[in-house]
Amino acid sequence: MDQLMDIYVNVEGPPGNHSKWTREIKSTESIYDKIDTLEPNSTGPALSGAGDVNKSSCRAAAVFLGLLCLLLLTGLITLVFLYTKRYSEWKMEKILFHNSYNNLTKELDHLQTSYNSLSKERDHLQTSSNNLAEERDQFKKGMVFHEEDSEVSMAYENFHARNVALQSCSGEDSKLTAAVPGIKLYRLVVVSFGLLCILQATLNISLRLALDTEASCKNLTEERDDLKRKLNNFDQLQTSYNNIISERHQLENNLTRQKDQYQTCYNELATEKNQLRRRVKNLTKERSDLQRKLRDQNDQQEWVYFSSSSYYISSIMKSWQESRDDCLQRGADLIIIDSEEEQEFTKRFQRLVWIGLTDRETEGTWKWVDGTPLTTRYWAPSEPNGAPRRDEDCAEIKAFNLKNSWNDELCYVQKFWICEKTSASKS
Repeated sequence: MDQLMDIYVNVEGPPGNHSKWTREIKSTESIYDKIDTLEPNSTGPALSGAGDVNKSSCRAAAVFLGLLCLLLLTGLITLVFLYTKRYSEWKMEKILFHNSYNNLTKELDHLQTSYNSLSKERDHLQTSSNNLAEERDQFKKGMVFHEEDSEVSMAYENFHARNVALQSCSGEDSKLTAAVPGIKLYRLVVVSFGLLCILQATLNISLRLALDTEASCKNLTEERDDLKRKLNNFDQLQTSYNNIISERHQLENNLTRQKDQYQTCYNELATEKNQLRRRVKNLTKERSDLQRKLRDQNDQQEWVYFSSSSYYISSIMKSWQESRDDCLQRGADLIIIDSEEEQEFTKRFQRLVWIGLTDRETEGTWKWVDGTPLTTRYWAPSEPNGAPRRDEDCAEIKAFNLKNSWNDELCYVQKFWICEKTSASKS
């Protein structure tokens, strides 16, 4: 430090700043002295507060992680909202794009029609211009008139008639001609007058042709200007048409890209749909298996065993044929009562039930569902009677408290039923 102070002292500075340097050196020295006096205190309350510092650090870290999770959740919700909004805007832009494309297609067709019409009109005007140009060239070559012009023809005919008359007079009146020397002068005057008439008619025709030519030139000039305007409009229309063509190509390219994107999405959706169908099919199969297993378990619980056979009493009512179909689906058939013990067994169910006995094949010939004829009978008194005008072709247990309890009934009536599964059918 003393050496540093000597260096600062020995350095020559600008006059008047020596005191300032001295103050800076002293302040620097005082700072270094304070730094040297600062020493870490390894003992004291710092060590006792280390646990509190660790707890505060853990709390701060927990708060920081909570804020970070909240920030991430907010960002995720914002992204979902922006995606939904963008998807809705994309659908709206797609609808507007299709509408614009249809409008541009209609406008293109209209411009194509206008373009064809203008092309035809341009060709017609070009033809008219060529014809008028040819007539103008003919007028420029010279004022040519024909014998069909009325005034020229009339003057010429008058002159020709007078000339013929003079010739006839000269042939017949030669003596008069010799006597009168002034007749030649008269002839000369007449010829001059005729020539003057022809010249006047020619001038009139030339003047009229000149006026017509001027009017035709004026009309040609107007038509030419009109044609130029139409050609300018046609050029503008052609430019617009080219712009529309380029826009249409661009739209077609965009539509092609969108079509490819839609096709890709469609293929992905079709694949996903097929996977879902297979999954639904598998789930349906699993559900059917579970339902079948559950039904089998329920059936096993609802079957009653008696004398080497199992019996099932229904909890709902159906017609005779529907009851038998249900028994067949369970691997059984409607009950066949072939013993007094089995007839007594049916009393325990205490219900009006269908049994497997019918005469639907032959009226009055009762047979069991397995095709065996009826031998053991437990008909109620005056049964079967086949009520008047009724086809009572199916048998039921009507008075279940009596031994003779059978009755014939209409087969479509809804009743409970009893299914029987013998040992043979169970095997």
